[in-house]
Amino acid sequence: MPEKSLTPDEKLQQEFNRWAAAGEGPKMENHHLDITAKTIRKMALRPGERVLDLGCGSGLMGVNTKWRATDLTGVDLSPEMIELARARNIYDRLEVAEITGWLDQDDAPFDLIISSDCLIYFGDLGKIATSASRRLKPGGLFAFSMERGNRFPFHLTDTGRYTHHPDHVREIAAQAGFELAQLNEAFLRYEYGEEVMGLYAVLRKPD
Repeated sequence: MPEKSLTPDEKLQQEFNRWAAAGEGPKMENHHLDITAKTIRKMALRPGERVLDLGCGSGLMGVNTKWRATDLTGVDLSPEMIELARARNIYDRLEVAEITGWLDQDDAPFDLIISSDCLIYFGDLGKIATSASRRLKPGGLFAFSMERGNRFPFHLTDTGRYTHHPDHVREIAAQAGFELAQLNEAFLRYEYGEEVMGLYAVLRKPD
């Protein structure tokens, strides 16, 4: 009897579980330090808000935003990564889940939703943007980073990650009823000796 093939989510979960089990958490964090710092600089950080960290991984973004959160929730597909985040003792709530499904299962609102280097595993961002908008309070922000691509709307690369065209971000922001507060490009990392450019977006839900 042939083995059941894994879904894309199951493959991704398996990969991140493997990295966490192999002790790759610190290495991944070092790789994401610059990305995280650039994403944080795009946010209008204010203390005393409910914050949701999508694709929280081992909790690096949480470490850098905990000071502004009265309540910090992290969601990730990998149970092993969630355990690394839990060990930091900074999150008020941690959930193992696929992020779009998690966003749709409840109505509790947030002031800020952040996602650093997670949406590179998604093609069309329309569903996530719509779900994020529904979970934000009026005036709330959705801040995230991606890899910048030249193909509209997005492109699956040989790394298994997606690049996104800036116009796709503008498109999904409008469709989800967001105001485009910021959309900036900056160096992200080197891949096979080539520069990879990043997109850093902040979408605002109207009051």
